[in-house]
Amino acid sequence: MATVKIPADLETVLNDAWEVTREVPGHLAENEARFLGLLAACAPAKGTIVEIGSFKGRSTVMLAKVASHYSLGPIVAIDPHNSPILLDHHANPEASSYQDFLDSIHAAGVSNHVESHLAYSTEAANSWNRPHPTLVD
Repeated sequence: MATVKIPADLETVLNDAWEVTREVPGHLAENEARFLGLLAACAPAKGTIVEIGSFKGRSTVMLAKVASHYSLGPIVAIDPHNSPILLDHHANPEASSYQDFLDSIHAAGVSNHVESHLAYSTEAANSWNRPHPTLVD
């Protein structure tokens, strides 16, 4: 049975990650971002962290900052970046948040820790072939 280990430096890591994350446009609140960071830092296994829905990258940056600090696997960000809820397709039928997403992860210095999939999750699942994670003792 895996146990949850809270890293001794977690508060500092979350503070540092939030300072970068807060500069990214998006709807994720600070407490939500810190919770995602906590989940990433305390994952009972090492491996890929999959994020479905990235918009402009706010949650992606938080996850990547924490994951890179603790040498966890990459963040796989899956999003078609064409949400009719978040983007104004009436003004621009080709509207996309993808370039904003790329700009955000680059500005935050985490692009080398993020693997972006410009797709719906169902499309990405069809070609998913990653191994299951191994529990950390």
